[in-house]
Amino acid sequence: ADDVPECTPTFSGPSVWYTVTGTGGDITVTTCSELTDYNTQLAVYAGSCSDLACIGGNNVDYSCEAGARNSTFTFTSVAGATYYIYVTGQGGADGTFELTVECEDVPVTNDICDGAESIACGDVVVGTTDGASSESVPFCGTSLSSAPGVWYAFDGDGSTVTVTTCGAATNYD
Repeated sequence: ADDVPECTPTFSGPSVWYTVTGTGGDITVTTCSELTDYNTQLAVYAGSCSDLACIGGNNVDYSCEAGARNSTFTFTSVAGATYYIYVTGQGGADGTFELTVECEDVPVTNDICDGAESIACGDVVVGTTDGASSESVPFCGTSLSSAPGVWYAFDGDGSTVTVTTCGAATNYD
Protein backbone atom coordinates (compact mmCIF):
# COMPACT_ATOMS: atom_id res chain seq x y z
CA ALA A 1 0.00 0.00 0.00
CA ASP A 2 1.34 3.42 -0.99
CA ASP A 3 0.95 6.60 0.99
CA VAL A 4 -0.91 8.75 -1.55
CA PRO A 5 -2.56 12.17 -1.32
CA GLU A 6 -6.23 12.10 -0.29
CA CYS A 7 -8.46 11.42 -3.26
CA THR A 8 -12.10 10.33 -3.08
CA PRO A 9 -12.51 7.55 -2.01
CA THR A 10 -10.00 6.70 0.75
CA PHE A 11 -7.45 4.12 -0.34
CA SER A 12 -5.76 1.58 1.90
CA GLY A 13 -4.95 -1.69 0.13
CA PRO A 14 -2.10 -3.15 -1.91
CA SER A 15 -1.75 -1.07 -5.06
CA VAL A 16 -0.29 -0.74 -8.56
CA TRP A 17 0.24 2.29 -10.81
CA TYR A 18 -0.26 2.98 -14.52
CA THR A 19 0.12 6.10 -16.66
CA VAL A 20 -1.86 7.43 -19.60
CA THR A 21 -1.20 10.47 -21.78
CA GLY A 22 -4.08 12.92 -22.17
CA THR A 23 -5.74 13.34 -25.56
CA GLY A 24 -7.70 16.51 -24.81
CA GLY A 25 -10.88 14.44 -24.66
CA ASP A 26 -12.54 12.36 -21.97
CA ILE A 27 -10.68 9.34 -20.61
CA THR A 28 -12.49 6.51 -18.81
CA VAL A 29 -10.63 4.05 -16.57
CA THR A 30 -12.51 1.01 -15.32
CA THR A 31 -12.07 -2.35 -13.63
CA CYS A 32 -15.59 -3.31 -14.77
CA SER A 33 -14.86 -6.85 -15.93
CA GLU A 34 -15.74 -10.44 -15.08
CA LEU A 35 -11.98 -10.91 -14.52
CA THR A 36 -11.98 -8.51 -11.54
CA ASP A 37 -12.34 -10.70 -8.46
CA TYR A 38 -12.15 -8.23 -5.56
CA ASN A 39 -13.46 -4.79 -4.53
CA THR A 40 -11.26 -2.36 -6.45
CA GLN A 41 -10.82 1.36 -5.99
CA LEU A 42 -9.45 3.77 -8.61
CA ALA A 43 -7.86 7.19 -8.38
CA VAL A 44 -6.42 9.41 -11.09
CA TYR A 45 -3.71 11.95 -10.33
CA ALA A 46 -1.93 14.63 -12.35
CA GLY A 47 1.48 16.18 -11.66
CA SER A 48 4.51 14.02 -10.90
CA CYS A 49 5.22 11.12 -8.57
CA SER A 50 6.71 13.53 -6.04
CA ASP A 51 3.84 16.04 -6.35
CA LEU A 52 0.55 14.25 -7.11
CA ALA A 53 -2.70 16.21 -7.45
CA CYS A 54 -5.99 14.31 -7.20
CA ILE A 55 -8.21 14.45 -10.30
CA GLY A 56 -10.78 12.07 -8.77
CA GLY A 57 -11.64 8.45 -8.20
CA ASN A 58 -14.30 5.80 -7.67
CA ASN A 59 -14.96 3.02 -5.18
CA VAL A 60 -18.04 1.27 -6.59
CA ASP A 61 -19.60 1.36 -10.07
CA TYR A 62 -23.16 0.20 -9.46
CA SER A 63 -23.91 0.35 -13.20
CA CYS A 64 -21.26 -2.27 -13.99
CA GLU A 65 -22.92 -5.50 -15.13
CA ALA A 66 -19.88 -7.47 -13.99
CA GLY A 67 -20.57 -6.66 -10.32
CA ALA A 68 -20.49 -3.93 -7.71
CA ARG A 69 -16.89 -4.72 -6.79
CA ASN A 70 -15.70 -2.81 -9.84
CA SER A 71 -14.80 0.86 -10.22
CA THR A 72 -15.09 3.35 -13.08
CA PHE A 73 -13.90 6.95 -13.32
CA THR A 74 -14.15 9.40 -16.26
CA PHE A 75 -12.28 12.70 -16.51
CA THR A 76 -11.53 15.32 -19.14
CA SER A 77 -7.84 15.25 -20.02
CA VAL A 78 -5.39 17.86 -21.25
CA ALA A 79 -3.63 16.85 -24.47
CA GLY A 80 -0.08 15.67 -23.75
CA ALA A 81 -0.45 15.67 -19.93
CA THR A 82 0.57 12.55 -18.00
CA TYR A 83 -2.02 11.05 -15.66
CA TYR A 84 -1.26 8.46 -12.97
CA ILE A 85 -3.87 5.73 -12.44
CA TYR A 86 -3.83 4.16 -8.97
CA VAL A 87 -5.57 0.77 -8.57
CA THR A 88 -6.04 -0.63 -5.07
CA GLY A 89 -8.52 -2.62 -2.99
CA GLN A 90 -11.06 -1.46 -0.46
CA GLY A 91 -10.14 -2.21 3.15
CA GLY A 92 -6.82 -3.82 2.25
CA ALA A 93 -8.34 -6.27 -0.25
CA ASP A 94 -6.23 -7.64 -3.08
CA GLY A 95 -6.82 -9.88 -6.07
CA THR A 96 -6.93 -9.95 -9.85
CA PHE A 97 -8.39 -7.16 -11.97
CA GLU A 98 -8.72 -6.12 -15.59
CA LEU A 99 -8.11 -2.40 -16.17
CA THR A 100 -9.50 -0.82 -19.33
CA VAL A 101 -8.58 2.70 -20.43
CA GLU A 102 -10.77 4.28 -23.12
CA CYS A 103 -9.76 7.61 -24.67
CA GLU A 104 -12.31 9.67 -26.59
CA ASP A 105 -11.16 11.62 -29.62
CA VAL A 106 -11.32 15.38 -29.40
CA PRO A 107 -14.14 16.59 -31.65
CA VAL A 108 -12.94 18.22 -34.85
CA THR A 109 -14.51 21.69 -35.02
CA ASN A 110 -13.77 22.35 -38.71
CA ASP A 111 -15.11 18.99 -39.87
CA ILE A 112 -17.87 20.50 -42.08
CA CYS A 113 -17.77 23.45 -44.47
CA ASP A 114 -19.99 25.58 -42.21
CA GLY A 115 -17.42 25.15 -39.42
CA ALA A 116 -14.40 26.20 -41.50
CA GLU A 117 -11.53 27.57 -39.40
CA SER A 118 -10.54 31.14 -40.33
CA ILE A 119 -6.94 31.65 -41.39
CA ALA A 120 -5.07 34.60 -42.90
CA CYS A 121 -2.69 34.76 -45.84
CA GLY A 122 0.77 33.84 -44.58
CA ASP A 123 -0.53 31.58 -41.79
CA VAL A 124 0.99 28.16 -41.27
CA VAL A 125 -1.52 25.72 -39.79
CA VAL A 126 -0.75 22.35 -38.24
CA GLY A 127 -3.99 20.39 -38.29
CA THR A 128 -5.29 16.85 -38.30
CA THR A 129 -7.99 14.87 -40.04
CA ASP A 130 -8.03 12.32 -37.19
CA GLY A 131 -11.63 12.08 -36.02
CA ALA A 132 -12.98 14.01 -39.03
CA SER A 133 -15.72 12.63 -41.24
CA SER A 134 -15.89 12.28 -45.01
CA GLU A 135 -17.91 14.79 -46.96
CA SER A 136 -19.08 14.62 -50.57
CA VAL A 137 -17.69 17.62 -52.46
CA PRO A 138 -17.86 18.58 -56.16
CA PHE A 139 -14.85 18.22 -58.50
CA CYS A 140 -12.43 21.12 -58.04
CA GLY A 141 -9.34 20.52 -60.17
CA THR A 142 -8.48 17.24 -58.49
CA SER A 143 -10.25 14.02 -57.70
CA LEU A 144 -10.93 14.15 -53.98
CA SER A 145 -11.13 10.85 -52.19
CA SER A 146 -13.66 9.79 -49.62
CA ALA A 147 -11.06 10.18 -46.85
CA PRO A 148 -11.83 12.38 -43.83
CA GLY A 149 -11.24 16.09 -44.36
CA VAL A 150 -11.25 19.46 -42.62
CA TRP A 151 -12.10 22.99 -43.80
CA TYR A 152 -10.31 26.36 -43.68
CA ALA A 153 -11.45 29.78 -44.96
CA PHE A 154 -9.64 33.05 -45.65
CA ASP A 155 -10.45 36.46 -47.11
CA GLY A 156 -8.66 37.09 -50.36
CA ASP A 157 -7.07 40.45 -51.21
CA GLY A 158 -6.84 40.05 -55.00
CA SER A 159 -3.32 38.55 -54.88
CA THR A 160 -2.33 35.12 -56.14
CA VAL A 161 -2.58 32.58 -53.36
CA THR A 162 -0.67 29.32 -53.02
CA VAL A 163 -2.06 26.66 -50.69
CA THR A 164 0.17 23.68 -49.92
CA THR A 165 0.46 20.75 -47.57
CA CYS A 166 4.18 20.38 -48.32
CA GLY A 167 5.52 20.72 -44.79
CA ALA A 168 7.39 18.75 -42.17
CA ALA A 169 4.19 18.07 -40.20
CA THR A 170 2.39 16.36 -43.11
CA ASN A 171 2.70 12.60 -42.67
CA TYR A 172 0.32 11.16 -45.29
CA ASP A 173 -0.65 11.59 -48.99
